[in-house]
Amino acid sequence: MASIQERAKERGVTLNNVWYEADDPAVVAFVPQAPNGDLAGFTADVTSVAASAHGFAVRIKNVKRSTGASKAIQSRLAADTGYWAELGITITAHGINTDGDTVIADVLDAKDLDDVRRQMIARYGQGIDVQNVSGRAQPASRPSH
Repeated sequence: MASIQERAKERGVTLNNVWYEADDPAVVAFVPQAPNGDLAGFTADVTSVAASAHGFAVRIKNVKRSTGASKAIQSRLAADTGYWAELGITITAHGINTDGDTVIADVLDAKDLDDVRRQMIARYGQGIDVQNVSGRAQPASRPSH
């Protein structure tokens, strides 16, 4: 049986990701808006796979933007760390969420996280979110064995 990724490729559908969600046991194919292929055919394929999945759910989740669009936002954010530092905002890490449509920025001890979020959305658009972290990871103080 062809995998979800293979079926998407055959149908010309670009996926952000295929992921197993343990909380709601399911294999999920994340498809950005404005898919570029035969989405109806791919949906039928997923329905067929789900019917033979023996207790596993298989479904499609539509997401807001492509992984490529999220990578562009992430690159801009990475290039802007100096800008944010000048505003007193320390970005300690950034990454793209599981479904590929949102960049998550970790900021160090933000006093007003909602304000930081508003500033970042104003600069990068709706494809970004922020979370507060209370410290930076430190190197181990002694060698591990």
